[in-house]
Amino acid sequence: MPRCRGKVGLPFKKRGGACIIEHYPKSEVTQVVVPLGAVSALVGRFLIAAFIWWVLTEGRPDSWLVGSIVVAATVVISLRLIPPASPSPGRVRAVFGFAGFFLLQSLHAGFQVASLALVPKSRLQPGTVELSLTLPPGAPRYLLAATLSLLPGTLSVQLADERLVVHALTDVDRAEASVRNIEARIAPMFGGSVC
Repeated sequence: MPRCRGKVGLPFKKRGGACIIEHYPKSEVTQVVVPLGAVSALVGRFLIAAFIWWVLTEGRPDSWLVGSIVVAATVVISLRLIPPASPSPGRVRAVFGFAGFFLLQSLHAGFQVASLALVPKSRLQPGTVELSLTLPPGAPRYLLAATLSLLPGTLSVQLADERLVVHALTDVDRAEASVRNIEARIAPMFGGSVC
């Protein structure tokens, strides 16, 4: 947890997830609340957006005139669309766990699709399945659909209301089990659980 620090003479106290600057002139009390989560979200999103810009422009210094405007706009829009939440240790663990899971699943599914393509007697059984979702609406469902589309062998065809249509190269029953597994890994990142 970050410590509260300030200029000499300004007393800081920690309350909840914020540093509170307390100033006591005579009998009047004035408080300025600085939310730590918002500051870390701003800095983190700025660094991520700047890094992405740097990669996209191949590190060209002359691109930063436009890049600074794009990065600032990206950070402001991301803060408006996805307000910062105070990350709990469980949510942070869930994010790192999901990243590892996604990497391993990508490798496994990639090898599976490559073997399907190279084997003369193809075991392809393409099909679609419509599933009801247990994740809450919004970002968790969008992440699920994007994850399925990025993993080899599955593709999110349509996301509407409580339903998701998934196309799979192999057994659609395995695709349903895969969706349920991914749902169970996404839910803790957003502070929830799957029924």
